[in-house]
Amino acid sequence: MTSMYMKLLMKKATKYYWFLILIAGILYSTPSRAQNDDASQVDTTLTDNQMAAFSQQAKDDVIDFAGHVKHIADKNISTYLRKKYINNALALFSDPDVNIVEVSSLKDPSVIVRPSIKEYLFRLMNLPYTKVNITWYNFKISGFQKGKDGNYYATAMIFQKFSATVGNTEIHKQVNNWVKKSIQISLVKKQSYNGVKPADYWDVKLGDIHVQEATL
Repeated sequence: MTSMYMKLLMKKATKYYWFLILIAGILYSTPSRAQNDDASQVDTTLTDNQMAAFSQQAKDDVIDFAGHVKHIADKNISTYLRKKYINNALALFSDPDVNIVEVSSLKDPSVIVRPSIKEYLFRLMNLPYTKVNITWYNFKISGFQKGKDGNYYATAMIFQKFSATVGNTEIHKQVNNWVKKSIQISLVKKQSYNGVKPADYWDVKLGDIHVQEATL
């Protein structure tokens, strides 16, 4: 009786042992398979329609920024509203505390300063002129090109006319300059979380602004 009881126990132990091995194998392989499945779902290739839509969005953002700049510099607009335009402009950039904008000197176009976009906009609001007018025109944006990181990058080219009046209406001096500038644009894939699972989306942002040519 004892011998039969021991055989039964050994049989059950053997079955339980192989059951544990099977479970361990499943647990070990699951993370790897999940990672492979996630990797296979990562696709940063955009269709022609998507590229066209994002290119239009990039152009709209550049045009919006041009409008914000014009209003920020306009001394006929209240300071309160101009600060609102500054906040709207900053939201268009990937990192407004780090992104720089090159500004050429009105006295010597070869002299370039490079404040952050945030510093530039606040300086623009407080320029020591009686009247300021900034106009952007001839907007041209290159097609997005895919980078090694899987994101896409483009460049916008614009011409800017800056004019300012110093002094009152009787005695005044007009200051002008024309600048050709380039604006870096990025199209980056990001993730948002809705409390259940992450969702991928593409984000268009402006970047550094460089002076290509400046004349008085």
